[in-house]
Amino acid sequence: MILTHDWASWCFVNSHKDFIPSHGKIKIGNNVWLGENVTILKNVTIGNNVIIGIGSVVTKDIPDNCIAVGIPAKIIGTYDDYYKKRKLQYINECFEYANSILDTGRELKEDDFYDDYPIFVNGSNFRNYNYPYHNIFNDEQFEVWKKNHKSQFNGFEEFVNAVKERRHE
Repeated sequence: MILTHDWASWCFVNSHKDFIPSHGKIKIGNNVWLGENVTILKNVTIGNNVIIGIGSVVTKDIPDNCIAVGIPAKIIGTYDDYYKKRKLQYINECFEYANSILDTGRELKEDDFYDDYPIFVNGSNFRNYNYPYHNIFNDEQFEVWKKNHKSQFNGFEEFVNAVKERRHE
């Protein structure tokens, strides 16, 4: 929710028979992600490369390259530190997800990992997997990704074998 007005002024109508509007601008930079139920109040600027956590209330400026959460939103880290943390957590999350499927007695299928393709897809094997990469990347970004991304596993079967091996350890 982006609130450029403060409608508390209606209280003055009731108590003083006077209306005193209150409003201010909000600026949101590039590459900003706002979690669900975030509220941004007037007179706030959010910089570039910023992530605002779910349910936060932004009452003050958030500079570039920050992660902010809470009520009121406070900076808890840098964008780059969070990127590095997510890269590490992602691998464990894929294994946990795979194990939850195996725990039901069902075998793993490629489609189960539709959004987890980066763990086993890279620039040399992406054609082997039916994924609409254009939904994630534009053409330029996809070329860079194909050139630079190093998947943890060389294909889905290698990933499945690693999951099963780790289960038996």
